[in-house]
Order: sequence, then structure tokens, then C-alpha cells
Amino acid sequence: MAQLRRTPRQVVSDDLKQAKVFRAMYSNRQLEEVLVDFWYNHFNVDIGKTTMQSQNLVHVLASNYERDAIRPHVFGHFKDLLLATARHPAMLYYLDNWESMSPTGYNVGPFAPRRGNANGQPNSLLPGPLDRIAHGLNENYGREIMELHTLGVNGGYTQADVIAVARCFTGWTVTNPDNPEFVFAPFMHDWGEKTVLGHKIAAGSGESDGLQVIDILAHHPSTAKFISRELAQRLVADEPPQSLVDRMAQTFTKTDGDLRAVLQTMFTSPEFFSEGAWQSKIKSPLEMVVSAARAFNADANDTFTLVQKVSDLGEPLYGKLEPTGYSNNGETWLSTAGVLGRMNFSAALVLGSIPGVKPDLSSLAGKGAPEIGRQILGHDMSTQTAAAIDQGVQNRNAETSFIGSMVLGSPDFQRR
Repeated sequence: MAQLRRTPRQVVSDDLKQAKVFRAMYSNRQLEEVLVDFWYNHFNVDIGKTTMQSQNLVHVLASNYERDAIRPHVFGHFKDLLLATARHPAMLYYLDNWESMSPTGYNVGPFAPRRGNANGQPNSLLPGPLDRIAHGLNENYGREIMELHTLGVNGGYTQADVIAVARCFTGWTVTNPDNPEFVFAPFMHDWGEKTVLGHKIAAGSGESDGLQVIDILAHHPSTAKFISRELAQRLVADEPPQSLVDRMAQTFTKTDGDLRAVLQTMFTSPEFFSEGAWQSKIKSPLEMVVSAARAFNADANDTFTLVQKVSDLGEPLYGKLEPTGYSNNGETWLSTAGVLGRMNFSAALVLGSIPGVKPDLSSLAGKGAPEIGRQILGHDMSTQTAAAIDQGVQNRNAETSFIGSMVLGSPDFQRR
């Protein structure tokens, strides 16, 4: 209660992070949790984003963003997901679109020059409660919605398209800072004609400009290919087979971006079950920490320390500064410090030295290294891992907990 009074925003973000780990450990809808993590990362917003105007409102909006913009659409149509993120105050603040406006917007509204009072004298030289610092057209969201959210960096857009898209989204802003909500502000909008990826958008269309851009991007062939590759890279292999990506893209196009259908194409493909895909991906820090706790059927009544361990291993939850999000390439996590950190975490977990987390080691009692490895991994250990563990326990009466920690820290466990 004291922390809630002192730092209420910190409590909100801490609860969000801990809930993420709780769901990853205990939810019966594991695929949904994986996809929520994937799509939040794809449409990343950093809870540390702070500006003088937005005052770190992303910090308190991220929970609502994940719940209302991401989670309801992970099995739906991509266009709906794209629109939900585009209109959410967290994204509008994060990529600064909330203050993007046409130069003519300086003539009216809170950006206009301050008016005098009835006597013709200035009311005040100080900014009023409605005043905001205007910066004109902001291209951040216009660029990222194409480069990161839809088409991909090589998706065929130009700088002229970036500017046109940014103009289309002028006026997509936020009202009521105490309880932020999306609003279209006509006085901020650029009402002129635009051309986006060869499509003419007529003058005078208002909020419809942005809706037309969403439709154009959601149905572009580059979007089908880019989204399919991103999903396959996350769930199949760092370099997914092009044949699989092509079939997923065909499904995306044929079903109007039905993400459930795209996933079904991937999950039923021979490539998904191929030898090349089997254990080809390195676990992210979140995946490693959660899978280790699940391997020992850990009872977690507090995941605060687990959240910190994920951060220590290089993946601060909801804290990726760049809009790229964390890399889907598993090799990203294979630094020397990262590998050592995983081994140290494994030992601490098995020894029961992580506050709030109690592993269940009873099922390991009386078992040798091969059986313990098979139980934790779900399959036999590789020859290299088995040999390394044999060497580690040689000439010593190793406890099962020690063997268990070695299996968790092994290369075999780091792959999924």
C-alpha cells in the first residue's frame, strides 16, 4: 500500500510484468500467451517512453494496450489488429503521432496563438492547461507502420510514401490525459490529397484517410510476406524455409489476413515438423526462465524475482526502447554473459534460492543423470550434454539437484 501511494505508476508496470510471467507459467492457453508476446513485440511500445507532454503515460497504458489492442485479435484478422494498435493511446504517445499535425493546425485549437481578453490584453504569458508544444508533421508512425508493422524494410515504399502516410494520420490523437482515449481532431488534420503506394486518397476525407491507409497496408502483398516470415521466424526457425513462408503468405492473402488460418498453415506444414526445425531456436530469456520453472513444477506465489531474472538475462519485459521490439532471431541471446547468467539462474532455481519460487524436486529422487535429463527435456540428452554431465559428476556423489541444474544450464535446454 505504501508503494502504491509513493509510486503508483511503478506498481502498475510491476503488476503487468508479474502477470505476464504468471500467465506464461500457469495459463492453460499457452499458444495464446506466446502469440500475445509475439504481437506485443511486433507492435512494440516501450513503457519507459517519456516526453514533456505525455509524461510517461505509456507506463500506465501498456496493460490496457496489451489487453484491449493485442490480446483480442491474435486469432483474428490482421487488419483489425493493425487498426486497434493504430488507435490506441499507448501507440499514439510512443511514436508521437498524437502531436502530429498539418501546418494549418496552428491557426485553431490549443496550438493557436493565445488570444487577448475583453480589453485586448493578453490573458497570460504562461501556458494554459490546454496548451501543448506543437511540432508539425511527425513521420515516426508513418515510417514504422510500413517498415515494422506491415510491409517490412524492403516492402516497396518510398520516403514520399512515409510523408503521405504521416499526413493521412494527422489528427489521430489523444484526449483527456487523466483517462486517455483516441480521438480524431479535425483542426490537426491535413485535408489535402495524398498518394500512398500508388493509391490516390481524395482531399477532404478526414479520419477516413488513416482508415484507407490501414486497408491498403493490410492487403498489400509485401505485408502478407513480411508477417508470414515474422511468424515463421518466431515459431519455426531463425531462417524459415521460403516454401513455408510462401504458403503462409498465400493463406494470408486468400483469407483476408486471417491469422488463425495462417497459423494453421504453418502448424500443419511438413517444415514445422522437420528435422531442421526441431530445436533450432534458442529460447529467449523469458522462455528460458519460464520453461525452467515449469520443468520443475515450481510453485510461484510471487514472480517479482523471476521478472528481474528475465531482465538480468537481457530482456526487460515491456522495456525495449526501439520500436523494432526484441529480435525474433534466437542467436541474439547467445552472448557469453547471457549463457553464464542462464547457468547461474539454473543453479539458483534448483537450490530454491529464488524468493517466492519453490521448485518440486521430489520427482528426481533416486534417478540417475539419463533419467533426470529425459524428464526435464522430454527426450534423451544429446551425446555432448550427457558426456559433459558425466564428467561433472565424476568421482563425486552428486545430488539429483546438482544434476538437474546442469541439465537446465545445458545447450539442450536452451533450445526449443
